Amino acid sequence: MPGASPDPDAKSRALEACAEQHLDLLQCFRNCRSLFGFCCREEHTAFWDCYKTERGIDSPPIPFADAVKGFFSGLTAAPSPQQQFFMQNAFLHLAPSPDVCKPGRGELLASKGSITAKLLLQLQEHHDPMCMVMSLDLEAKKGCAQDALHTVPLYVHAKEVCTPEGTIEALELTYITFYAHNGWYALAGFSWSPRVGAHDGDWEHLTMRLQAPSFSLQGVWFNAHRPCDGCWLPAAQVERTASGRPIAYVARHGHGTYPHAGVYKRAGFFANDHCSDHGPEWNPDRCVLLPSWTQVQAATDSAGPVTWMRVSSRGSRIASSLPLAPTVSTRNVSKSSDADTTPDTQGVEVVEEPALWLQFRGMWGTTPGPACQTWWARAECPVSRGVFLRIVGHLWPERDNA
Repeated sequence: MPGASPDPDAKSRALEACAEQHLDLLQCFRNCRSLFGFCCREEHTAFWDCYKTERGIDSPPIPFADAVKGFFSGLTAAPSPQQQFFMQNAFLHLAPSPDVCKPGRGELLASKGSITAKLLLQLQEHHDPMCMVMSLDLEAKKGCAQDALHTVPLYVHAKEVCTPEGTIEALELTYITFYAHNGWYALAGFSWSPRVGAHDGDWEHLTMRLQAPSFSLQGVWFNAHRPCDGCWLPAAQVERTASGRPIAYVARHGHGTYPHAGVYKRAGFFANDHCSDHGPEWNPDRCVLLPSWTQVQAATDSAGPVTWMRVSSRGSRIASSLPLAPTVSTRNVSKSSDADTTPDTQGVEVVEEPALWLQFRGMWGTTPGPACQTWWARAECPVSRGVFLRIVGHLWPERDNA
């Protein structure tokens, strides 16, 4: 009945009725430690079929490893495979001290085309990594070509969010993108105003929070610039494609991720972010599941299976919600006839890789690598940054409570 309150015991009864399928799923998960949607596909399907029947749910969950679909409003610094920037187009310099560690300055340690992950790890054993910085060759600042966007992978970092009692509260899947170069802002948006903010290297991310144990989507964290500048959107409000993929809009030059197209005012109106639904679409062919390393390991060609990081709960303002019928965007969500677009129905390959480059503790341009950033080893900030603080409270610190 519309407007009726949900039965608070329905979930418990459904889990009890599907206990056998649930145990099979958890056992598979413990054995393979990989994404359910691929390693434990049959177990996941069996549990969900039982669960949705008991709860009377008609719509399927979002595919566990489905990639985010990106809309880009500017091609300056399109996302880049780390190999392009990392191995082919970067120079490595050693600054005299961390205080003056800037791209292109200091002693040249490695020239363009000579950088490998092993070399970086070997060099940081003999030099202070906080003084090591990679700078991008001028010709590579534009990133990859439009017709190659689908070859750029999404990097996935999985975290189990645990309560003080040690139970799993949620799973956070953080999707990470790397941009070769960050474009400039025209202050306050005027064409005649100074251009600021351009820099080499930019790691950005967004996070899907999945409820345990049903792994239904609770919400999406759209990160922008800093771990405290993002916002949560409940699952029911997330724009999706016809196949159910969540949609993220990437700001022109700034590369913050946002839930909708439009202008996001920030920093006293001097550095507004512009998101459009008319830019090229990014449908990645691959998701690369990253290991959870937070410290330097031995520089080997391979490391054991990818494991998930366990982090402490910071609370959550996102209400628990079951998957709903996809909210299909009414904007320009389908460009399957364009040469630079991968059809939305195409499957996404999920692979694991040692990702030795993740262990580099120096600077990717002006930005530290993902494993050196605060959001890597903790749950996402539970509090969204509101419009007021985006505009006048740029220096306001991250907080767990409103």
